[in-house]
Amino acid sequence: MLRKMDWGARRCMILGLLLAALGFGLLVLVDKDAFLPDSPAFATLVVWATAHAAGSLVGACGLPPLLGMLMSGIALKNIGGVVDGLTEGWSAAIRAMGLSVILMR
Repeated sequence: MLRKMDWGARRCMILGLLLAALGFGLLVLVDKDAFLPDSPAFATLVVWATAHAAGSLVGACGLPPLLGMLMSGIALKNIGGVVDGLTEGWSAAIRAMGLSVILMR
């Protein structure tokens, strides 16, 4: 996939990754305990990042990106480990917001 991308797309992808790393570093500096592994905020960040990555991959295949986002959420929930930091309250709030966004589209 990288061979077919032009230099502008590669630069955009690299810049996006650098900005994401910088943003995460700033969040850790602001509140170290909230964004460490096994915390709800870190688990939410991981779910969001993997959902967007899977949505982009599935969208590149010509399918709706929402399908990739849903599959990544199901996979993360069943695999466990990373999203164990999500409490039931955070999980319910994320599901409610996700359903609201889907219904608005």
